[in-house]
Amino acid sequence: MKALSFWLKEKLWITPAFYIVISIFLSIFFYYVDLLYIDELKPYVPAILLTNVDLAKTIMGSLSGALLTMTTFTFSTILVVLTMYSSQFSPRTLKNFVHDKIVWRVLGIFLSGFIYNTLSLLFMREDLYETDVISTFIGIIIAFFCLSTFAYFIHYIATNVQVGQLINQLIKDTEDAISKFEKLQENEKGEEITWSPIGIKDTYQAEKEGYIQYLSFEKLGNYAQEQKLKVEILVNPGDYVYEGKPIFHVYGVNHAKQSINNFYSLGTSRTTEQDLDFAIQKLVEVALRAISPGINDPNTANDIIIRLGRLLAN
Repeated sequence: MKALSFWLKEKLWITPAFYIVISIFLSIFFYYVDLLYIDELKPYVPAILLTNVDLAKTIMGSLSGALLTMTTFTFSTILVVLTMYSSQFSPRTLKNFVHDKIVWRVLGIFLSGFIYNTLSLLFMREDLYETDVISTFIGIIIAFFCLSTFAYFIHYIATNVQVGQLINQLIKDTEDAISKFEKLQENEKGEEITWSPIGIKDTYQAEKEGYIQYLSFEKLGNYAQEQKLKVEILVNPGDYVYEGKPIFHVYGVNHAKQSINNFYSLGTSRTTEQDLDFAIQKLVEVALRAISPGINDPNTANDIIIRLGRLLAN
């Protein structure tokens, strides 16, 4: 399950694709409403909300062009912010913006609005409809929603592009990683740990190369208790492993070998969920970039040093 979660985070197109699929179904739904049920709905729908086919073509054509322009501007803004993150902060901080769900939801909303109006425009044929249609009104509602989303997106970008906001996010990621290790240490308090492996030694190897993104200590511990095994973990979160490298040594008399994918997750890049070193490294890189001659922002570096001291004191 955790491997699936990391895989979904890496696939940035999933969120826009979800909104696009919804817009396609929505356009088809209202196409059949206009074609088959609009006469039955007329007594319940104000006449001002219905338009003829010619007016619908004009409105939807204008909305499609406007939404495509907004989508292009949004995409350009995302690229500018990515460039700024890489040049002024650190290339390692790009993920903090790239994996922001709000950014891709906004892009998905704009794309879905454009696709709905374009498909509805394709369906607008005089030989199909003998009466007015309601698809245009739905398209106008979607356009208003996209417009409000665009205003929120500008505010969100202006707020989150600030270095102080990025530092707060990096500090939170580091605190979350520390809390996970503290929780593991609390669970081990009061237990006398003795390492005396006996039985057959079984080695679990990596099935592909990549970074250790997550180690499921709880699953591994439960598996060891059920099978009465001793498990030696040979890697740490953030380590780069190659195919065939040993990940675990399992000692036991008789046990069924499980797939090692149940106990860890591999990826093409490091994550801060359990990798405390990587979380601190990003903070250090932002501080070093701040005091570089090109940026010359010692106050940011000083703020990071103070907050790093508090984190390391934990």
